[in-house]
Amino acid sequence: MSEFESRIVLLSKSEADGKGAEGVYATLRNDYAVDENSKSIYGKEYSYQMFGANLHGPIPGDVKGGFASFEEAEKAVRLEYKKWRDGDIPAGTPMPRHVFWRTEYRRNRYLQNLSADEIAQRFNDVTNNLLILTEEQKIGIGSTDEAGDYWLATSTHIMEECVLREYPYLFPMNQVKE
Repeated sequence: MSEFESRIVLLSKSEADGKGAEGVYATLRNDYAVDENSKSIYGKEYSYQMFGANLHGPIPGDVKGGFASFEEAEKAVRLEYKKWRDGDIPAGTPMPRHVFWRTEYRRNRYLQNLSADEIAQRFNDVTNNLLILTEEQKIGIGSTDEAGDYWLATSTHIMEECVLREYPYLFPMNQVKE
């Protein structure tokens, strides 16, 4: 009789760290199949479930199973992770606005051909479009109406390009030239 086994595999390029890298993992298990009494049958069917820290986009949280081996489950979870990070996320998946914007950008990397200096300048320009002088005569961020959302999304796209290039945290802000 087989025994319960589980394995954890790293899916992302690195583990989560204080510099903004994400850590995405999957737990692989050998107990997906159950008998007529809902008792696990070890080693018959395998499953996976993703989890992570410092996520750069959404990941599925559900358990996927029915695989014939740990190797098949691992191959499937790596493919699904890649698809999600490429922006191929099922329609209707709930996510915060900034995660939606990051995912949207990964589908169309329109900034990928800019140099580091051009990215920093673009960030400066976009930030200037976001700033307003409030009624209290203080610097603030404009409303999140349609125009405000455009500039917030654009600034998020710039930050996502920096993540994809693996620039150090705070890159566009610390490179801006006046």
